[in-house]
Amino acid sequence: MLIENGIEIEPELRAAFPANPLISGLAFVGVSRVAPGVIEHKAYGQLVLGDYPAGIGAAAKRFGDMLNAGGVDAKVTAEVVTERWRKAVWNAAFNPLSVLAGGADTQTMLHAEGGERFLRHVMEEVCAVAAAAGHPLPAELPEKSLAGTHRMPAYKNSMALDYLNGRPMELEAILGNVVREAERYNVEVPRLETVYRAMKMLIDQKRKDAGQ
Repeated sequence: MLIENGIEIEPELRAAFPANPLISGLAFVGVSRVAPGVIEHKAYGQLVLGDYPAGIGAAAKRFGDMLNAGGVDAKVTAEVVTERWRKAVWNAAFNPLSVLAGGADTQTMLHAEGGERFLRHVMEEVCAVAAAAGHPLPAELPEKSLAGTHRMPAYKNSMALDYLNGRPMELEAILGNVVREAERYNVEVPRLETVYRAMKMLIDQKRKDAGQ
């Protein structure tokens, strides 16, 4: 059972355990760990899960039923990879850009000059890659994602907090794999490519500064 961000994170486990059921899951929730044992819940709260690469097996259904019975909003889907791309539309835009903006929160990014427009274009590029990979998403998804983020309080996402606290960041799962899928399907993603390369430069410089 995987509950984590990113695209193309399952194949390694599938290859290692080919006979095991593999349930892929996503957490659609705005939370921040602000201190040891201290969690701030900003908005939303749902788990989405299903069999990888597709379908709803007995284990996934049973786990979803258990979560819902315990008061956790859980959705079981036959198209969990499509749901991964849906979440990537938000994550691939807001997470790395928050780092490049020095650990900025969502409201800072949205209200910076040209910020919302740039975020929208990045989201549209993710949608184009998803469609090429066989997982088309609603055309209105970027606009709905931005509108929902406007309604949230200022939120420092996981990558921003990892950056500010000197922890490893989920760059490859969240953005690198999207860029590689774009290369695989010959989709032009100039903004995603720029953000990804800038992030790689930042990480390399931090390693040099730390003497690694």
